Amino acid sequence: MLGRFSIAPMTLGLLLLGSPGGLPLPIAVAMAQEQTSVETAEGLLRAARLSEALDQYQQLLLQAEQTGDVSAQAAASLGLGRTYYWLSQPERALPVLMQARELYATLEDGPGLAATVMEIAIAQLAQADLEAAKESLDQAQERYQQLGQDPSRVLAFQGHRLMRLGQWAAALEHLEQGSQSD
Repeated sequence: MLGRFSIAPMTLGLLLLGSPGGLPLPIAVAMAQEQTSVETAEGLLRAARLSEALDQYQQLLLQAEQTGDVSAQAAASLGLGRTYYWLSQPERALPVLMQARELYATLEDGPGLAATVMEIAIAQLAQADLEAAKESLDQAQERYQQLGQDPSRVLAFQGHRLMRLGQWAAALEHLEQGSQSD
């Protein structure tokens, strides 16, 4: 409380930092807005509002590139790649996901890297590049295990890959393992 007025900490920070001459918002506020935008785009994707999600992720990626925010670039690239996949455009998804993988590797962000490698595998399966998908799925499984996370989704997609190869017994084994949770 300042004097007789109650001021929230974020508002107080803005007042203290000020923005004379139209200077950019403080970094903390910009990061909060960016996180909200990513969450909004993810919500659009989950709601199957794909064209809106595509527009949102493209705008986020452009903004992140302009500001040099590598973390935001990685998140926007991952989301954009997922959106292309859901739009049945795996050929457009793959290069964007590869970009996200490089960005997450630069950031040394294990969970982001694991999720991105998994999405790359899914796009490769959609393109029927079964050998590349196997390599990506193996990498995703290794990364999830290193993080102590459940690899069942990876196993399920390995099962789908093996089905496409006609390896029914191995596919069934992977699918059964993939349907179980830790």
